Amino acid sequence: MKEKYCPRCNGLKSASERFCSQCGVELKELPSCPHCGARNFPISRFCYMCGKPKEERVEIEKPKEEVLVSSPVSEGKQIKEEVKNETPREIS
Repeated sequence: MKEKYCPRCNGLKSASERFCSQCGVELKELPSCPHCGARNFPISRFCYMCGKPKEERVEIEKPKEEVLVSSPVSEGKQIKEEVKNETPREIS
């Protein structure tokens, strides 16, 4: 059986698992090197067995972050907003 990984949190899992026990995302099989067939982690740039560069790059899902925001419009109530890799900034 082939090992699997979580595309969101990058955890390495056993082949019998279908979903990540940490974040609940469906697991994917580890991709093989196009040169030697060794199973490599998807974010690696080079094969750990033959050292050749991987030709295919796999994009990793980034988890969304939740931020609690308070504004005069919300009358002091906290509002939950989803932020995707945004730099924090001061609100005036």
